[in-house]
Amino acid sequence: MMLISPEKKYKDDLFSLWKTCFGDEDGYIDLFFNKEYEHCKTFARFENETIVSALYLLDCFITLDGKRYDGAYLYAAATRPENRKQGHMAALIKEAQQFVKKESKAFIALVPGEEWLYSYYRKFGFQKEMYKYRTETESGSSVSRKEIDCEDYLSFRLSSLRNALQFEKAEFSYVSDCYGCSGIGFRNDGGNFMISDGRTVFELLGSREFCGEEKEVFSMSPVSDQSEKLVFGQLYFTSEKTAKIFENAEIYMNNALD
Repeated sequence: MMLISPEKKYKDDLFSLWKTCFGDEDGYIDLFFNKEYEHCKTFARFENETIVSALYLLDCFITLDGKRYDGAYLYAAATRPENRKQGHMAALIKEAQQFVKKESKAFIALVPGEEWLYSYYRKFGFQKEMYKYRTETESGSSVSRKEIDCEDYLSFRLSSLRNALQFEKAEFSYVSDCYGCSGIGFRNDGGNFMISDGRTVFELLGSREFCGEEKEVFSMSPVSDQSEKLVFGQLYFTSEKTAKIFENAEIYMNNALD
């Protein structure tokens, strides 16, 4: 088990692991290794000099009551099928937790890929749950929206959101490229900022009442009386003091950043 630097000699093994476990297209996987890999911390376990399990920590933060808490986002945790149930991922998670504590970060955040994984991560102290709202909408009138770049969207997000998991420029640029692979873009209608593909609003931020043709909207606040609050992601705190500070806080997390 080790923390590895973003060296080229590990990329083929890590790429293969990602492809095997998640089944993504090569171009999509390349986005991570070409854009984000050098910015994050990689933890891996080896057998016969081959990587059999890995996870990544990306920088993130939460601002709560005017104070910034720096943390790490646990991403793309994967173990080869033939090496599962051998304790590899458990060892990596514990190693990552110790690393984050040594780095004096306040928390680790993650979004489990499947519902059953919430209980799995609770075993490692991921007790605090985050949230988002989901709303099914009736098709409204078509509205004029301006396409904007990810930096404009991110600037609005950073300036307007509190009590939310946040990423800064390097990480969010990677997120933007991932959405671009699926025809999803950033838009502004004059009062709302959103990430949308014309069918779904993956994140809605702003002050105006939502109006549009999308049938499904994910947001920080309810869009209507029918909005459903969902558990979306978990937090692990590196100290009891920080856990106490966040005890009654509601923290927003969204598909735009999972």
